[in-house]
Amino acid sequence: MFREHLSLWAVYVFVSPDMDQNQAGAVAGSVEDLLGLKNDVRTERKQLVLGLDA
Repeated sequence: MFREHLSLWAVYVFVSPDMDQNQAGAVAGSVEDLLGLKNDVRTERKQLVLGLDA
């Protein structure tokens, strides 16, 4: 039942855009290990970052 419950949720972990690719990959791996869930988003994927004045 625990696994079925987890499938109802999406978990997002945000890191600083200044973080180096190796560090971001390490965070992704740690979160996968901690939660026991596979990362469905490639860690090298760039995201849109808006400034406060946007």
